[in-house]
Amino acid sequence: MSPRSIRADEHHDRQHHGDETAIMEACARSCNDAARHCLDRLRQGAEKADYHATAVDVTTACQEFCTLSTALMVRHSDLSTIAHEANAKACDACAEVCEESDAQIMKDCAEACRKCAEHCRTLAREGHQHG
Repeated sequence: MSPRSIRADEHHDRQHHGDETAIMEACARSCNDAARHCLDRLRQGAEKADYHATAVDVTTACQEFCTLSTALMVRHSDLSTIAHEANAKACDACAEVCEESDAQIMKDCAEACRKCAEHCRTLAREGHQHG
């Protein structure tokens, strides 16, 4: 299969999985935004540097779990159920960290993570990998 055919197949699968991947993709974006916020705060010499460093670590990891879970589902991988379970746990951990902050961007991240965790648990329960 040519690289162009693979890209076309992935594009078709992303369209087919639309709503299913949208929640994970939104969570990943929110985690990126939260990580960027915390990095900016660290660069500015913010108080609670330990909190911001931890938040960068957790939000970045959560984003990676969301991306992996989405990719495996779109590829119809047999491992997607495991990824969904792990993603739900990562989202729980991220939401807990983000909820400690008063910043709206962090609250938004926590909300996106809670929604994604619930979604991923549903997908894992259903053994979802094919849409």
